[in-house]
Amino acid sequence: MTWNVRQAYAMAPSVVVPGGWRFTHDPRGAFTAMVFAPEPVELSSFAAEHCRLSSSPESGFVRVLQVQLRDAKGVDMLRGCVLRRIDAEGTYERTIDSADDWYDVLADVFHLNLTDVDTPARAALWHRVHTAHQQWDAEGQRATTL
Repeated sequence: MTWNVRQAYAMAPSVVVPGGWRFTHDPRGAFTAMVFAPEPVELSSFAAEHCRLSSSPESGFVRVLQVQLRDAKGVDMLRGCVLRRIDAEGTYERTIDSADDWYDVLADVFHLNLTDVDTPARAALWHRVHTAHQQWDAEGQRATTL
């Protein structure tokens, strides 16, 4: 369990894009910053990167199951088997060690009851997520990615 109390968000003129803006996000979140150009962009401009992020074997979105839900007071994130809550009180995280608990978290925290998924598919999903978590943990990734 880890507790931090500082949240940091800022908006400032971009130093890399003339006329643009830089949004600095809380470093405990899923990203640290975004830079916005001043001119409008078509949705099609994002298609190639969307395809890469959703299909490339190197993409973190393909390699690790991730669920996020923001509410008025903070954000809940499940990344593999690690559940994290970030709010004004700080950051709380715990590892989910069983399939029953993992599915309870999906239902209770994220409102994803997955009742339409049959038992063998649920078992296969848990096995995949848990195996990836064990490998990640064994490789010492916890210290560098959370």
